[in-house]
Amino acid sequence: MRKILFGFLLFLVVLVAAAALAPFLFKDKLRALADKQIAQRVRAKVQYNPADIDVTLLSTFPDLGLDVKNLRVIGIDSFSRDTLAYLPRLRVGLDLMSVIKGQQIDIKSIDLDQPDIAVKVLKSGRTNWDIMISDSAAAAKGQDTSAVNLAIRGWEITDGRLRYDDRSIPFRMDARGISHTGKGDFAKNIFDLTSTTKIAKLTANYAGVDYLTDKQVDAAIAMNMDLTKSLYTFKENQVKLNDFPFSFAGAIGLPNATDITYDITFKALQTDFKNILSLVPGVYNQQFKDVQAAGQVAFTGYYKGVQNKLRMPGYGVNLTVTNARFHYPQLPREAKNINVAMVVDNPSGFTNNVKVNVSKFHLDLGNDPVDGSVAIDGLEPMKVDGRVKANVNLAEALKVYPVAGISMRGQFFVDATAKGTYSKTQMPVVNAAIRMSNGYVKSNQFPAPIEDINLSGTVVNKTGQVNDTYVNLPQFHLVLEGEPLDGRLTAHNINSPIFDANVKGTVDLTKMTKIFPLDGMTVTGRVSGDLAAAGNMADVEAGRYQNVKASGAVKASNITYRS
Repeated sequence: MRKILFGFLLFLVVLVAAAALAPFLFKDKLRALADKQIAQRVRAKVQYNPADIDVTLLSTFPDLGLDVKNLRVIGIDSFSRDTLAYLPRLRVGLDLMSVIKGQQIDIKSIDLDQPDIAVKVLKSGRTNWDIMISDSAAAAKGQDTSAVNLAIRGWEITDGRLRYDDRSIPFRMDARGISHTGKGDFAKNIFDLTSTTKIAKLTANYAGVDYLTDKQVDAAIAMNMDLTKSLYTFKENQVKLNDFPFSFAGAIGLPNATDITYDITFKALQTDFKNILSLVPGVYNQQFKDVQAAGQVAFTGYYKGVQNKLRMPGYGVNLTVTNARFHYPQLPREAKNINVAMVVDNPSGFTNNVKVNVSKFHLDLGNDPVDGSVAIDGLEPMKVDGRVKANVNLAEALKVYPVAGISMRGQFFVDATAKGTYSKTQMPVVNAAIRMSNGYVKSNQFPAPIEDINLSGTVVNKTGQVNDTYVNLPQFHLVLEGEPLDGRLTAHNINSPIFDANVKGTVDLTKMTKIFPLDGMTVTGRVSGDLAAAGNMADVEAGRYQNVKASGAVKASNITYRS
C-alpha cells in the first residue's frame, strides 16, 4: 500500500514539476517550429506577438497545450489588404511524447475562441484561402514535410464568425455566433466524423437579394471520411434552419487538385407547414410558438456535378404546400387556403441556365384572395410568363400578418400579366392594371402619414419592344399633413421618355424626403403650384427647354440643397 501511495505521490510531483517547467522547456522550441512551418508552408502574412504564446500541461494533460492570442492571417498580392483570419485565442493540443521526442509533432486538438474568418473569391475565381503550400511542392524544394502531423481527434469553435464573399457567382454569406464541436480520428485513413453546429444568425445573399436573413441554424452531422480516396459520405444527419428540419444524403469528393465533386440530395424531415413558415422573414419571433398552423409541405432537392474554375454543380429544388393556413392568436383573421407548387432546376449549374416554375400560388388574406404564377427560363436574357392578381383590404391584411411599425388601410387591386423576353433591348408583352382607393400609410420611421391615397393606372406593352411600353396614370391624389397633391401622367418610349403630366398642390420637401430619402443629398423647403408639361426627357437633359411645352405657375420658398 505504501508503495502504491508513494508511486501516486511521485506521479503528482512529476506532473506538477512538468506543468511548471513546460513553458520553459517547450515554448521556444514550439515557437521556432511554428515560425519555420509558416515560412515554408504558408503563402500569407501571419502576425502574432511572441509574448502572447503560452505553453501549459496541467489544464490539457495528457496533451501539451499551446495557447496563442491575437493571431492574424493577412493575404498577399490581390488580398494584401484583407485579413483572412483573426484569432483572439487559439489553443492547440499536442501529443506530449511527440514533442519530447522532437521528430514529428502530432496535433490532437484545436480550439478557437471568437474567431473572425473572412473568405473571398474574386470575379476571376481566385481565392484568398489558397495559402497552403502542398507537401509535394514543399518536398520538391527539399523541405521537411513530416515535422507536423495532423492527428486531430477533436476541435471546437466558440462564438465565431464566418463571412463568405464570392464575387464570381455573386454570393455572400455571413454567419455570426458560431458554436461548433467535432470529433474524428484523423490519424486513420477511414473513420467517422461527427459534429454539432449552432449559428445564432445566418444571412445569405445571391445577386443582391437576401434569401436568408438572421436565421438560426442547429446541425448535427455524421460523415464517413475516406482520406485515401478523398471521399466524404453523409451518414445520419439533421439540420434545422429556424424550425425547419432537413437532412442530406450522398457524398463529396476531391478526385484531384482542381475538382470537387458533389452528389447530394436533401429533403425535409417533417411535413408540417409551420416548420417552413418559420423561414418567412418577420415570422420567426418570440410569438412564433403560439402561431396556429396546419397544412402539408413536401421539400426535396439535389446538388450534383463538378466544381472547378470552369464548371459548377447542377442544382434543383421542389417545394409543394397543400391546403395550409396560419393564425396569430392575438390577431382576428387568418391566412388560409395556401397552395404553392414550385420547381427550380438547373442541371448545368451555370446561373444563366436556371429555370423557375411557380405553377401555383394562392392564399386568402382573410377574405381577400391573392393568386399568381410565373415561369422563368434563364436570366440574361430572361424568358418570363407570369400573372398576379390580388384585391386586398390593407387594414384586414394587417389583421392576418403583423408588420411592426407600419399602419395601413385602403383597398389595393392589381391584375397583371407578362409574357416574353426581358433583356436590355426587349421587354415582355405586358398588361397590368393597379388601383388604390382611400389609402393610408404610416411608418414609425416617417414624420407624418400619407393619407387619402387614390390612384389608378395601367402599364401596357403589346409588342415586346422596350420603347413600346405605355404608362398611363390618369389620376392620382394624396394628402400629406393636410396638404393635397393631385396629378396625372402618361409616358412611353422608356429609353428616352416622352411624357405628358399635370401636377397641382404643395410639397413640403423636408417631409417628403424623410419619407422618400434621397441618397447622398438633403433638400428642404416648400414647392407649390399648378403645372402642366409635355415633351421628351432627352430635351430636358440636353437643356433644350424650348422644346418642352409647359404652362402654369410654381412658387418655391426656403429651398436648400446639399450633397
